[in-house]
Amino acid sequence: MGSIVKGHGWTHELDGKNKDLSSVNAESYFEREIESSLPDPVIEKVEWCGSNLDKTLYVWRDDKLIGGLKSRACEGLVLGTQATHLAYVSQHTGAAPTALAEAASKHGKGTVLFSACRSKMTVAQCRPFLFPNVEQRWYRIVRMPMLNRKTEKWCKDYGVEFVRPGLADTPLVTAAIAQAARKALQSYRELSGRETIPQVWCVSSTGTLTRALQIGIAKEADSYHVVPVARNMKKGELGESNIHIEPLKFDQLEQRHNLPPFPSVANYDAKGWKHFNEQAPEDSLFVNVGADPSPSDAAKYLTLPPSQESWLEWNDERAFEQPPKPIQ
Repeated sequence: MGSIVKGHGWTHELDGKNKDLSSVNAESYFEREIESSLPDPVIEKVEWCGSNLDKTLYVWRDDKLIGGLKSRACEGLVLGTQATHLAYVSQHTGAAPTALAEAASKHGKGTVLFSACRSKMTVAQCRPFLFPNVEQRWYRIVRMPMLNRKTEKWCKDYGVEFVRPGLADTPLVTAAIAQAARKALQSYRELSGRETIPQVWCVSSTGTLTRALQIGIAKEADSYHVVPVARNMKKGELGESNIHIEPLKFDQLEQRHNLPPFPSVANYDAKGWKHFNEQAPEDSLFVNVGADPSPSDAAKYLTLPPSQESWLEWNDERAFEQPPKPIQ
């Protein structure tokens, strides 16, 4: 049995189940240790938070990483593959391509990014070129699922690791986030002096993060709370999380007066902050996945990619006719 939560155009299905724990050996799998090269999670105390001046809250600040929390997720994926290259279908926003390029480069692998044609590359599409061995390919398409299917076939043809959209439904990603959550719990305990967390909050696009938090922190949090911001959620995707309805659509930015007092992503984490700020009790934890680049950094990123043709004719198949470039 489950329930349906509706509001502001959203329809979310809840059943209290974590689909990542559906297999018999799932819990032991997600307890595995991953040799991460990234720093441990930074937990900070926030004593000023809008109108609520009478309570202390805590924030997991993965906006301090270039690829945000997705840097941790992608490192788990990169360490778990024998392939020399990984491929991902990137859209015009999001940190996943940068996080993947960072993780791949650290471990001597290459990244191939496939995108729908556009007249100009966005900041999010340019930022992966901070790292070596990144290749961008373009294809003129109407619907993204078709591009994902073509990319997945290309990966099978050339022995490349296909990274699923949004890093979803990938056990190594979940394991990496769960490990980081265990480390974040330890940092929280040292800073707060508490053993358990009253509430753990995050926003959601696919539910991967909140499910991984429930695995890593487990019963050391009294409850979990999630604010879906990208699409309708389905059974099994949110685990035991309590759901909070967000009035804004995915491509709408959070209003300035609701932004958190630290760098965040205006159409993502920032939308969850107002819910957390108003509803979470003393000593609760908010997971800040990443941050928008500053204007100066954004201008720098736009200069990074080599000159390339990003607007192709229909049925131009060159993107899928060649293997990935060799690692330099």
